[in-house]
Amino acid sequence: MASPGTSFKLFEKMSVFRQILTAVIYLHKQKAAHLNIQPGSVLVFNKWNKVKLSGFGHVIKVRPDETCQEYDLHHVAGPMEALVRMQPYNPYKADTWALGSLLFYIITGNFLHEKTNTPLPAILLPVLKECDVCHQKAILSTLTTLLFYEPNRRPELIVVLQKINDLKK
Repeated sequence: MASPGTSFKLFEKMSVFRQILTAVIYLHKQKAAHLNIQPGSVLVFNKWNKVKLSGFGHVIKVRPDETCQEYDLHHVAGPMEALVRMQPYNPYKADTWALGSLLFYIITGNFLHEKTNTPLPAILLPVLKECDVCHQKAILSTLTTLLFYEPNRRPELIVVLQKINDLKK
């Protein structure tokens, strides 16, 4: 996926994310985790009106309460803390983190760098200036929860979808 850059309105960017989020929710309902959610796994058609998720070569079937212990860096996209500590991880929560990273990319046009010391609001508020304060807070809150360091604090994706849908109102 090429960067949406600054030429796209925020509602268009959120529409792109909503479509990807819906695809991942469907995948999770099928008891499968994608594990490769990144800009390169997003196909865009009709000038961002239609978006499809690709990159299904790393999908694994797993129960929601099951953890994984595969540490192939090409297989696991998302939270590096499990890889660094070499501990079992929840693949659904890894997808959640990867969605947060992708949302950051969609909004800013930049990749999220874990080493940055700049707080998310300082990075995002200049980009979110086109929307009102209520929407800014909602987007910041959503992104922050998707990117929680502690996987168990990351939200259920259906809750994220509800928040995204509420932004349209």
